Amino acid sequence: MRSSKRIPITGKSDRTGFTIIEAMLAVMLMAAASAMVFSVTIPSMDQTFRQRDHQIAKSFSDTLFAEILIRPIITTSPNVAGQTPDGYQSRLRLKSIRSFHNYASKLCLSDGTPVSALAAGSALPRIDSLFCKVTVVEVGNDLQPGSGTKFLKITVAIFRQLNGDSVSENGSNLHTQSICVAI
Repeated sequence: MRSSKRIPITGKSDRTGFTIIEAMLAVMLMAAASAMVFSVTIPSMDQTFRQRDHQIAKSFSDTLFAEILIRPIITTSPNVAGQTPDGYQSRLRLKSIRSFHNYASKLCLSDGTPVSALAAGSALPRIDSLFCKVTVVEVGNDLQPGSGTKFLKITVAIFRQLNGDSVSENGSNLHTQSICVAI
C-alpha cells in the first residue's frame, strides 16, 4: 500500500519559519551584542560630558579673570553685591579687585543673567549646578599670606555643587586657577 503523502525528492518540507529555540537563541545573541556596544559607548559619553564641563569651567574662569583684572586694585566706592535667591550674583557693583574676595555665585554674566538662560534648548545639561568662587589674598614673594605683602593672589575655583543651592566647595572641583597681581 502506498502512502498518499509523498516526501519531495529535493528534501524540502512544507514547514517554514524559525523554531522557538532558534528565535530565543537569536534574541540572546542580540542582547549580548547590545550589552557589549553599550558597555563601550556609555563610559565614553560620560568622559565626553566631563571634558565638556572642564572646558566650560576653564572658559568661564578665563572670562572672570579678564573681568577682574580690568578693575583697579583699590577703590573708595562701596561694594554692594547682593545674591539673588536663585544663587546668581551680579558683579557690576564690585568696583575693585579686592572687592571680589569671597565672591560666590552660580555661573552667570556680569549682570547676574544665568549662563543657562543663554544655553536654553542647547545640549548643556546640568550647567545650573556649576558654581564659581573667587578669593583675593595679599601675599609676599613666597606666595604665602602675610609675608611682606607685595602681591594680590586671585584664585577662581569652578565646581559642581552637590548639596542643594548653598554655595560651598563641597562639590566636585572642575577647575582652579590663580594669578598674582603686583600691588
